[in-house]
Order: sequence, then structure tokens, then C-alpha cells
Amino acid sequence: MNKNITQLKPITAFVLAALCHPAFATPSNNEISGDDKVSSVVVTGSRIPRASLEGPTAVTIITGEELAKAGYKNVYDALANTVQNSGFTQGEDFGNTFTPSANTISLRGLGPNHTLILLDGRRLADFPIAYTGTVNFTNLANIPSNIVERIEILSGGASAVYGSDAIAGVINIILKKNSQGFNFNVKLGDTERGGGETQRLQFSGTLNFDKLKSLFSVEASNREPLRATQRDFMAFRSTPSASLYRRDTKTGKYYDLGDTCSSQASLFQNSVISYATSKGNYCASPIISPLHWTVQTKNQNLNLFSSTNYEIDENTRLFADFSIGKSRT
Repeated sequence: MNKNITQLKPITAFVLAALCHPAFATPSNNEISGDDKVSSVVVTGSRIPRASLEGPTAVTIITGEELAKAGYKNVYDALANTVQNSGFTQGEDFGNTFTPSANTISLRGLGPNHTLILLDGRRLADFPIAYTGTVNFTNLANIPSNIVERIEILSGGASAVYGSDAIAGVINIILKKNSQGFNFNVKLGDTERGGGETQRLQFSGTLNFDKLKSLFSVEASNREPLRATQRDFMAFRSTPSASLYRRDTKTGKYYDLGDTCSSQASLFQNSVISYATSKGNYCASPIISPLHWTVQTKNQNLNLFSSTNYEIDENTRLFADFSIGKSRT
């Protein structure tokens, strides 16, 4: 038995060598189509594989041109409209939260703490306040769209490579590297029925000095609120909200308030009435809730970003990224 095993060892070694060195099998020219040829490979530092070259996992790519054509003001606007973002998250329109000025996404509905965000293959700093007060996340609203070359989205789990924060997937934001000059962008938006007006100003450019290359962007934006009273289908409630009542806690019936509702009729834009129910009357108004409800909050944002790279030699490069944002909601 030992002799037979000894004779099999060279054969096993040869099979392993053939598996580990596929370069020995050179394909003929007719096996490579024009679409499969790779003219260049750009290394961004990310471990996200390209689906057409390395594996079956689908990678969705959003280019900078697509961002501009769609009118997205930042990375969040683009990612929020992707099919991979199937989870609910509390954004800047939810004022009563721990993070009323930040926006994030949730791939596959697993939560923002399981979606890894990379910038040129490097992790971004967490938002200073935890999402819902419990988990860390990355704010995507302060990365302007005009400096983005492309966005790579891997919606398959990548926890084996990146850790538990990549269970839902990985998003790699690639910034422009070869752009030159300066770019000035102004965007104004309005609505036909009033409310929700937007203004945005973006200024970006590059400063290159020999081996030193720097990319910067300044963005200022303002968005007016959109109130429920500004849209007819939300301005009134068919069942009015109570403004004043007295009720017996045992029977659930309302006490008669007499002429009290008439004396309060001028409140809430002259909308208070005496509302009759099977358990009695109480003072109510159909616009109390819409008056205190904004479908879209008022936001003012100022974002500054810069990315600087210095090439010491062909194999060594120093980099520094700086980002600061101020939001008022």
C-alpha cells in the first residue's frame, strides 16, 4: 500500500501544478472576442471584482455622465434610486431622528451598518452621530456628484473580504483623476403648485503641480420646505383631529362642551368645528395635522471636499482626503 501511494505523488503534484498555472493553456485568437479583450486595467484599491472579467457576481456601475444627465446633486440621490437599495432608512426629511441632516442607504434591506461605503477603495469616516442612536453609518449627502467618475455597486455579500459591515454589499465611489481646469454648475428648481424650490451651486477643479495632483469641490445648496397644506390631496383630513375635548375614561363618551367650539372657531385658520360622533361631540379641525406636517423639510447645506495625491516614485504615493460638511434642517 505504501508503494502505491509513493507512485501517485508525482502524478498528484503534476495535476496541482497544472491547476495553479493556467497560463500554460494559451487560447487561440478565435476564442477571444472583441468585447472580451482588455486594453487597460485601472487599479482603484477596491476589492470589488469586475463581473465581466473575474466572476459571476453582478457589479452595477453608474458613470459620472449618467449622474449629470439625471440631475443628481450628490451620491445619495443616485444610490437611493437604484434597485439594490431596497431597505427603508431615515433621511433628512425625518426631522425627529438622531441624524436629521444625513442620508444613507440600505442594500437588500439589511440596514446601513451592513453596507460598506468606500471612496477610491478606502473606507469613509463614520457620521459623528449613530444611526437611530445604535449603529455607525456613512453620510452620502456630502459627496458632490460633479467630482465622481463612476460608482461601483456590489450588491452581493462581501463580508468574507471586508468584514461584517459588508454583509449587504459594497459601494465604491471613484473620483475623477484626469480632469483639468475648473467647472462651475448652477441648478435651479421650482414646482408648478408652489413649495419645494431648490437652488444649488457647485464649483470644482484641479490643481496640478508636477507630481502633485489635487481635486477640490465646493457645494452650497438650499431646499425650501413642502408643506402638506400646499397640496390639495393632503391639505384636509376627512376625519378631523381633536383640538379640545372632555371624555369619560370609563365609558369613552365625550362631555358636551356647549358653545366652547364656537368660541374657538377662529383657531387653525377658522377651521374649528363641533364634530359629532356616536359617543358625543368634541372640538376638531380637519387641518391641524397638515399644518404641522412637512412632506419635505427645509435644508441648507455647505460641503467642502479635496483629494490630494503626491507621487514619490512609480511604487509610492502619498494621499490626503479632506471633507467637511455643514447642514441645517
